[in-house]
Amino acid sequence: MMSQHRIPVFPETAPLSIEHREIIEQALEKRQPEVSEHNFTEIFMWKDSRQLSLSFMDNCFIISGKSGDAYFMHLPLGAEGVPSAIKKVLGYFRDKSIKCGLYALVPGEFEKFSVDSEEFIKEPLRDQFDYVYLRDDLARLEGRKYDGKRNLIKKFKEANSFSFEKITGANIEECIIFQEHWCKVRNCPDDLSLNEESTGVMEVLKNYSRLSCTGGALRIGGEIQGITVASRLNKDTALVHIEKANANYKGIYQVINNTFVTEMLDGFEFVNREQDVGVEGLRKAKLSYYPHHMVEKHMVYLR
Repeated sequence: MMSQHRIPVFPETAPLSIEHREIIEQALEKRQPEVSEHNFTEIFMWKDSRQLSLSFMDNCFIISGKSGDAYFMHLPLGAEGVPSAIKKVLGYFRDKSIKCGLYALVPGEFEKFSVDSEEFIKEPLRDQFDYVYLRDDLARLEGRKYDGKRNLIKKFKEANSFSFEKITGANIEECIIFQEHWCKVRNCPDDLSLNEESTGVMEVLKNYSRLSCTGGALRIGGEIQGITVASRLNKDTALVHIEKANANYKGIYQVINNTFVTEMLDGFEFVNREQDVGVEGLRKAKLSYYPHHMVEKHMVYLR
């Protein structure tokens, strides 16, 4: 059975694809989400590694998937029917003795979507909390707390002749070649996490013209040595999906971050730089930029 958008009615599903961008983005625009996972480019980036699929139920679009042995669903997208869709989908899996969680709810959504009762279990996911910064803080890097960042940027600029440009159809193939090399140097096929991430990065780059993205590329000596890609999460917040660079150039990541937010994200108040996934070094790096706030995500289960 198919919906009006030729999307199967749950429990039937269709693999998520670029063709679903418009309907998902329209639904997300109405919701104005806070969490990084509630963004089409982010969803599209991880569609293969998370086995993401789309279905329709109770006037809602249902995005569901599987990570390893864990089944999950995203918050249903629709103006009405969200609470009933949550219970029906989670109940469907429970009845099959499959544990499935509703992924990435913030505490303020518990009551709104009727998961605040004893019928549901809520588990905080600290490793998945999003780091959100004031865009002006990242652009200006003012004060003693950013001395280290400014020094790295200064030394990079003194040591390298570089340029920064917008990612377009004219340079996207060079960006793809850069990412392929980045992955080869790090032996991505031998690291599941890196391989999944790189697969997602390549999906975004290869479909760049069909996604609602803004990106920048940094050149040194005429060659692309770093790329970054973001899109709009909500009316106030940009979401950075990709930031890759040749780490042989000390300070290059700080330069890409600072230049990108300064030149290409000036219309936003906040920048969401996603989660640290529990990696100590990544957590330390994200905290060193002094986030304005964290987006506290929870997994919700039906008892």
